[in-house]
Amino acid sequence: MLCPLHKLKGPCEQELSTFTVFRRVYIERDEVKQIASIIQRGERLHMFRVGGLVFHAIGQLLPHQMADFHSVTALYPVGYEATRIYWSLRTNNRRCCYRCTICENNGRPEFVVQVIEQGLEDLVFSDSSPQAVWNRIIEPVAMMRKEADMLRLFPEYLKGEELFGLTVHAVLRIAESLPGVESCQNYLFRYGRHPLMELPLMINPTGCARAEPKILTHYKRPHTLNSTSMSKAYQSTFTGETNTPYSKQFVHSKSSQYRRLKTEWKNNVYLARSRIQGLGLYAAKDIEKHTMVIEYIGTIIRNEVANRREKIYEEQNRGIYMFRINNEHVIDATLTGGPAR
Repeated sequence: MLCPLHKLKGPCEQELSTFTVFRRVYIERDEVKQIASIIQRGERLHMFRVGGLVFHAIGQLLPHQMADFHSVTALYPVGYEATRIYWSLRTNNRRCCYRCTICENNGRPEFVVQVIEQGLEDLVFSDSSPQAVWNRIIEPVAMMRKEADMLRLFPEYLKGEELFGLTVHAVLRIAESLPGVESCQNYLFRYGRHPLMELPLMINPTGCARAEPKILTHYKRPHTLNSTSMSKAYQSTFTGETNTPYSKQFVHSKSSQYRRLKTEWKNNVYLARSRIQGLGLYAAKDIEKHTMVIEYIGTIIRNEVANRREKIYEEQNRGIYMFRINNEHVIDATLTGGPAR
């Protein structure tokens, strides 16, 4: 589809008449570079929109803020800014914009929501938690809809972190890639930082490093593969083969890699016809060395059972898919396996 300036005068076979797509389309994109560019851009611009949320800026977390500026489910970077399009608390059956920002107040996070509605004066709400500040908005909306006999709203099922946009998957990926978030002990990571991402230096709030207060910047790092249990071959990936300044510090543990694998394995590979025999598993994108790609699932059985089943499968003319774990156990994926077989 071409714009009027570049549109050809004559008919073109490859030109689309509509945006309707009747087949599966694969779009190649480098998510790591996209996340890094969003972190580096500090200006408040329209970045992207997810449903009723318009994301503007991610903000940052300084070393002294790591302990208090997060919960189990979300990170609270200072300077975070997003706009939520939601029902108006002053006019029935009308939507307005709620500008959500996170600030710092006496060493604690402060959540501010500015109500922007055309033709009316702006309102500002602030509180110490996202749930508390949004309750001051949701409860009047629910009461007003109930009095007007409109579709009821249930405030107890609405979460402040979701309305702030802090739990949106795209925002989570960006927030978990901020420098130093590994020090947030209570936060449960969903994605984790990409170990090969180049990250910018943190911005000083006062504009000058010398004007910043003297704080403790050395924290005890959580246990990762880089400490004791990582093999030398795996260490070489983050020491000798890359030139990124942060790659040696942020190494995913096996548990975090496995959690990421469970959610993203469908994006790593796809099943298709093989030129060699039957079906084959193909990489859907470029995969780094020593990355967990897919889990080989099946039934764990002993050697004796594996030998017996092998004879049964041969008599039934089945393909045999068995993977040996150690000297005593084998994973049988013939009947209960996944695409990895």
